[in-house]
Amino acid sequence: MLGSILMNREKSIVDGKYEGVLNEIMYENLNEEIWTILNNTPSVICTFHFGSMQVINHFFAFHKIDYVFIASKKTLDDHLGDFLEMAEVQSKVYGNIELDFIEADECNAAFKMLKSLKKGKHLLIYIDGNTGTGYNSANLNLSRIEFLSKTLYVRNGAATLSFFAKVPLIGAISYRDRNNQITLRFFDPVFPPEFENKEGFIGTTMQYLYDSLSSLLKLFPEQWECWIYLHSFIRSEDFFSENLVGEKAFSNSEYYQFNQIDFGLWKVDDRGYLFNKRDYTFYLLEGNYYNYLKDNSNNKLKREEIDSELIDRCVFVPV
Repeated sequence: MLGSILMNREKSIVDGKYEGVLNEIMYENLNEEIWTILNNTPSVICTFHFGSMQVINHFFAFHKIDYVFIASKKTLDDHLGDFLEMAEVQSKVYGNIELDFIEADECNAAFKMLKSLKKGKHLLIYIDGNTGTGYNSANLNLSRIEFLSKTLYVRNGAATLSFFAKVPLIGAISYRDRNNQITLRFFDPVFPPEFENKEGFIGTTMQYLYDSLSSLLKLFPEQWECWIYLHSFIRSEDFFSENLVGEKAFSNSEYYQFNQIDFGLWKVDDRGYLFNKRDYTFYLLEGNYYNYLKDNSNNKLKREEIDSELIDRCVFVPV
């Protein structure tokens, strides 16, 4: 069995594809340096809720790579049964393995993670979603990065652990290409000793990881599960302009236009709705309101032609 695994490893580095248990998976950038780290050195593995995101767990189980799964208490409460079921299947298919996990919300979680690294185990952390941070951008465990041309606050605990433990950090992401081929892509490892200070390492590393995510996100946006969290961590100032204030500031404005930046229109079962893009609220439009807004979505209207409530709510703004 060991000889078979070694042969598969050698083959994977040459042509990027396993012919063994995971023979349906393509591998990208799974080079000799990364193999050496995975088999000889503890590290922090950062991944995302993207594509076939459980592939990396099967990859580790098949190759007997000893790792600890890091998750929030809520995630474990909601999905522990799924994790245990997956571990049971992996034990039957790949041989006896143990499911080892740490609750990220525990007060001594960082100590447990550092202890696991000292024992030679890898830490597997899903760094997106930001569960466990309290949804507060002032949280000291968040870093500010540029993401899809906006400013985003992201968890930086993985990079912090890597820095203090002086172990490599490796990014990995699974995705389906345009031919529906499942691919597990590894990013080049980052090494803390190459940086002079913690802040430099953390900032550069988190930006690097999310840049790597962005490159796939632009191609396959539907494969990311964390869009729902994004509105809580985008810097809100990026979405406001001086024009978007209430009626009083524009009491003398003569012409207004439908605010397409912040609002959208759609119909479901012949019912018309107005959608607020900022806070994800929507309003059922009674009577001919939908047709009125639709017909005038590109027109300049005089103030007296517009319902004052639409101006108060900035559905129509000055031009």
